[in-house]
Amino acid sequence: MKIDIILMAAGNSRRFGTNKLLYIFEGKTLFENILEKCLWVKKEIKNHIVDIKVITRFKEIEEICEKHSVFYFHNEESQKGASFTIKKAIELCQNADYVMFAVCDEPYIKKETILRLMEETLYSKKGIGMVSFGERKGNPVMFSRKYFSQFKDISGDKGGKEIIKNNMEDVYFCVLKDEKELEDADEISFFDK
Repeated sequence: MKIDIILMAAGNSRRFGTNKLLYIFEGKTLFENILEKCLWVKKEIKNHIVDIKVITRFKEIEEICEKHSVFYFHNEESQKGASFTIKKAIELCQNADYVMFAVCDEPYIKKETILRLMEETLYSKKGIGMVSFGERKGNPVMFSRKYFSQFKDISGDKGGKEIIKNNMEDVYFCVLKDEKELEDADEISFFDK
């Protein structure tokens, strides 16, 4: 089984006001925080091939990728909305069995949670896997190859929410013990904006 982890690092940070992925959290940028967690998952996963691909338009993010020898794709079209980044990611992952989309601004998501989502979704035999806490659903989210073609119809800032909504019977929910893992940088008050 081949799983591609896509790190979505091309956003406009409209609510945050500046490129939040370069903000320092616990001694490293938000982007490097999630990248290192995914690199750990890649090393820990057994019996499956895991690749990490970064979609960005920022030189600073590309430099971090180079430092860690991680593949990145420079995507200027990302300014047109998240859908353009997602479509490019799907194009880059045609030989994957699953794609896991991860956002880069959730500093509290645990590396063990990412690994658990991956392993439990595969074990469940469901086509979609996502993390949840109570009624709150969030990222990362996994999609099996059978859903790849459905991403061609998304537009603007829409992601895979419609695909999930239309296929709830095929969704595995990886339940979190702490809702804090779903907090993004826009919700965390200690960031000096």
